[in-house]
Amino acid sequence: MINTHMQKSGFGHSIAEFMVLPKFRRKGIGKRAAILCFEKYPGAWEVSPSYGSEQAYLFWKNVIDEYTGNNNKYEDGIFCFPVH
Repeated sequence: MINTHMQKSGFGHSIAEFMVLPKFRRKGIGKRAAILCFEKYPGAWEVSPSYGSEQAYLFWKNVIDEYTGNNNKYEDGIFCFPVH
């Protein structure tokens, strides 16, 4: 799920194939899993929500905004942010 395939930065981590089954959504499980990933691998991060999914975009926007204190950018469908 966590890999080093970066599109905007030369090095760091990204998340692929992240999904929470519908019956487990809205219980904080996805948010907690994402935060555990960020905390395990400090440095540059890129997250690309599923193309065309407003729900995926809003999930990642909320998680990343809260985690970074809005210290991120969204460009070309990719959230980019540092984790310390």
